[in-house]
This record gives sequence, structure tokens and C-alpha cells, in this order.
Amino acid sequence: MKIDAIVALSLGVTADELCMIYRTQFPVMRRYDQEDRFDANGRKVPKEIVKADAVLREGEELSVADRTWVHPQTGVEYVYEYPFRQLDREADMREAYARFEGMARE
Repeated sequence: MKIDAIVALSLGVTADELCMIYRTQFPVMRRYDQEDRFDANGRKVPKEIVKADAVLREGEELSVADRTWVHPQTGVEYVYEYPFRQLDREADMREAYARFEGMARE
């Protein structure tokens, strides 16, 4: 997202235009960004854990056992940590754009 902001600035593309390009030209990536969740360590949470978490009532959390996933090929066990968050690529691009725009003014 940083490189996107730098290139946009160098081409005279505004932050709003950059976000519009993302929405209109990358619909598959946008859909993934809306569906995927990431844990406190930045790891993508497997869909089965996201689905289990989605049916909980407000204030409830999955147990450690329910947040544990074993990689099928390696057998490595992962425990996904709360909070689970959705990527907001537009907000991240706007933040990077503003930061680099400020640096360009200095």
C-alpha cells in the first residue's frame, strides 16, 4: 500500500482516486479483503475459525482449542489470538498517502 501511495503521488492521483481505482479495478482483492480476518499477530485466520467466531453472541469468545488449527501438510499447530480484524485497505492507503504527501511538502 505504501508503494501504491508513492506512485499515486508521483502521478498526481489523489487519495480518493486511488481508492476508486482499488474499488473498480480490483474487485476480487476487495472481496477477499472484506471476507478475510487476521489475528492479533497478523496471521490470516482460517475460514472455519472465522465462521465459528461469527455465530457467537456478543462478548463470547472461542476457546483456545477452538482457535487452534493444524496445518495439514506440516502438522504445525497454530493458535489464533483475538482480536480478529478485517483489513481496511482503503484506510491504509489513505494513511500512507497522507504520510508521504506530508513528507513531499517538507
